[in-house]
This record gives sequence, structure tokens and C-alpha cells, in this order.
Amino acid sequence: MEKGKYGYINKKGEKAIHAQFEKAFDFKNGFAKIKIKKKSGFINKTGAMIITPLYDDASNFKEDLCAVKVNHFWGLIDASGKWVAEPAYDAMFDISDGFLCVRKNDKYGFIDKSGKLVIPPVFDFASDFQNGLAAVYYGCSSYNQAPDLNNKWVRLCYISKKGQIIWTPRN
Repeated sequence: MEKGKYGYINKKGEKAIHAQFEKAFDFKNGFAKIKIKKKSGFINKTGAMIITPLYDDASNFKEDLCAVKVNHFWGLIDASGKWVAEPAYDAMFDISDGFLCVRKNDKYGFIDKSGKLVIPPVFDFASDFQNGLAAVYYGCSSYNQAPDLNNKWVRLCYISKKGQIIWTPRN
């Protein structure tokens, strides 16, 4: 850190990218998120600006995709900064098993890597897809915390990537 700005050093402790960022995060998948004038963007390992700092917030790149926030809504960009899914969601989570969980109007659904809405936001809570299945819940009172499975009104289901209910526990 120099004069309140952040940069990067190499493994030898030598300056690799001069201090110029309000915030500088770890490199993940070849990109590092940086902040300039409170906006998020990305650099590569040489310090070249890959994605101009235009976003209110951003996740990390994974599979050449990154969730970004603009004016309170989340969308999805590719590694060139091109929109894959326009900002339309209240929240967007990491890609897992080819899908991203999204939240809109306090309900959860899923988009695919092309940005297409494949499972509409109808669930009260949802987990990421793993091995082709995702746990989804109905009857939750709050979208921002895991459901209380001791509540008799909360219903757990597992859905397929087509949104079909595959399994529900027996009561």
C-alpha cells in the first residue's frame, strides 16, 4: 500500500503492479477484482485493465463468467465484459454444475451459462446444483437465511436441471 492505494507484489516481494487501486483483491482464474472510484473492474496478472471499473460490485470470474451489480441489480458478463444476462436480479450466486442460482422478488430460480432463465424464480430458498440436482424450499419466512427444517410448513424438494421435482421427504 502506497499513499492509500493498493498494488501487487510478486513471490519475491518485489513490486509487480504499482499501487493505484482503492481496493485490490486476490487473483482468481487469471483475474483480480479492483476498485477505482468505488467501481469494480478487473485486471490480468500483468496489470492490464481487462474489464473497466463500471460496476457497483462484482463476484469473481468462474468459467469465464462473472456476476456484476449495476444500480441495485445483478447481471452476468463474460471475460470480454460483454453482457450474457442483463442486470435484472436482486442476487446472483456462483456458477455450479452449469447453472447460476438467482433471486428476484424474494424468490429463487436458475439461469444457465448463456444467461437464459431456465427455472423461474418460484422457490423460497435454493442451493446450488450439484451432480444435476438442487435442493429447493417452500414455506420459508426469510430469503436470506437457511430454512428451519423443524418448521412443519417448510418443504424441501430436490429438482432436476429441467425444474422437475425429483424427490421430497416423506412426512
